[in-house]
Amino acid sequence: MTKAKAKNKVGRPRHKFTKAQIDKAEDAALMGCKNKTIAGLLGVRVEVFDKDFCIRLTKKRQERDYNLRKNQTEMAKKNVAMAIFLGKNELDQTDKQDVTHNAGPTLAQLMLDAAKRNPVPKG
Repeated sequence: MTKAKAKNKVGRPRHKFTKAQIDKAEDAALMGCKNKTIAGLLGVRVEVFDKDFCIRLTKKRQERDYNLRKNQTEMAKKNVAMAIFLGKNELDQTDKQDVTHNAGPTLAQLMLDAAKRNPVPKG
């Protein structure tokens, strides 16, 4: 029988985060902070932070998006401005009215027609 070799670990050891640091990072993500900001709060490099918190913080940011959307939807029931905002941003609605009209010939076209009818004499 052969014994399995222990893997030689290369590089720095993984950073151990405390429960308080994890909670702080999740709260910051729930408030919308970027990874660089959260890493700075915890006193670690962004690269270390990204490896350990990527999935967890993505979930917190999705929770934040859900809560914001839920609150906006509730506000839209009572606030016309919020309903308009959501319509524009979520449903691609616009205030613009598509009005087409025939304004007739342009000024350039009128000038060309006048020049054809009354040519300037040479001389």
